[in-house]
Amino acid sequence: MKKFLLFLSFGISLLFSPYLIFLTFFSALSFIFAKDLRQFLPSLLVGFLFLALIPGAYILWGLETKAIYDLHISHLKERKWPFIIIAISALVGSIIFYYLDVKQPILVLATAYTVNAALIAVITLFWKISIHMALFSGMVTVLIMLFGIQFWPFYLFLLPLGWARVYRKNHTLAQIFLGAVLGFAVTLLIYYFFGYQIKG
Repeated sequence: MKKFLLFLSFGISLLFSPYLIFLTFFSALSFIFAKDLRQFLPSLLVGFLFLALIPGAYILWGLETKAIYDLHISHLKERKWPFIIIAISALVGSIIFYYLDVKQPILVLATAYTVNAALIAVITLFWKISIHMALFSGMVTVLIMLFGIQFWPFYLFLLPLGWARVYRKNHTLAQIFLGAVLGFAVTLLIYYFFGYQIKG
């Protein structure tokens, strides 16, 4: 049973990987809101480069040089520079999105990602917060702000995800709870700032 639970918790953590979740979500939204391929492709390329490839390349370099122990950057002392790089890269990407005049939902998504990443980078200097929970909570909040409150049941996936992170001893209950709250609250405030309201 213990081996099964370890396998299950690993599978859930992998399935809800921040890299996988965000890239899938960003690609889908870029496609939905783009007028045509000429708008979709630049948005997709900039997003992949600044929101995924540059941070991912730094993390892979860290793994190769043993500066980072594992892909999810589990050790607090290793998290400082990866999350600073993520925040700076996301900021540059958001600025480019602005000048590319992408559709507002994509610009706001990139802005929310940047602000969340910056806050996580600051928190990480002192405390280990759950990135899995923050990102998934934020993505569900984006769904609700853009498409309606009927998507709220997706928040329920936070329960098995939180269990998996705690069971694997990657986080404490406080770290997963505050990760989920941060992703929700920051994303909600950013969308409200840009004039969005929760749709019924």
